[in-house]
Amino acid sequence: MGAFAMHEEIEMSLIQRLCAAVVAVECAFIGVCAYLIGRTYAAVKGRSG
Repeated sequence: MGAFAMHEEIEMSLIQRLCAAVVAVECAFIGVCAYLIGRTYAAVKGRSG
């Protein structure tokens, strides 16, 4: 039983790490999108104005 509990603990930490990685990637993606949208908006505004 002890080994099984240990295995479950390792699995949980892997899942938590995976979730943290997914969240980090999503945040980075949103940041990049916001940056590109902001630059595009500034360029369009600068051109028209």
